[in-house]
Amino acid sequence: MESDLYTRISQRLYELRHEKGWTQEELANKLNIDKRKVARWETGGSLPEIELFIKLSNLYKTSIDYLACKTNKKTIFKLFQR
Repeated sequence: MESDLYTRISQRLYELRHEKGWTQEELANKLNIDKRKVARWETGGSLPEIELFIKLSNLYKTSIDYLACKTNKKTIFKLFQR
């Protein structure tokens, strides 16, 4: 079951990045991380840390629940806006 969730989250992260037209390297630069980390997320090798889930949520203008496959409703949501 856990591996199925990893697969769904990986697919969702891949799809969102492609919707923006970004490469893995471009996304990594926006997050100030190594592009290999993005590749691991998209292949199910690991998941983003919570701080990066928040940043991804802001970049993609969606909820963390959507990123984590807890809902299929793609809501526009901005966290910790200053």
